[in-house]
Amino acid sequence: MRDLNEAVSNDVDAVFVEAHAVNNKGQILVMGMTRDDPNTSASSRSDNICAPAPEATYLLVPYSPSG
Repeated sequence: MRDLNEAVSNDVDAVFVEAHAVNNKGQILVMGMTRDDPNTSASSRSDNICAPAPEATYLLVPYSPSG
């Protein structure tokens, strides 16, 4: 297993919460929320008994730089 938050570009302004599906092309359907959402900070997560519902669905597409 791999943390998808570490596997994507730093330019992505989202925190991925859970993966839902992977297809035969290696594309991954994930649920997440934007980084500026106050519920994504470590301090607010520890104060919540239940994690907030993710606000968006993302499709991660594998990228292999040519070279």
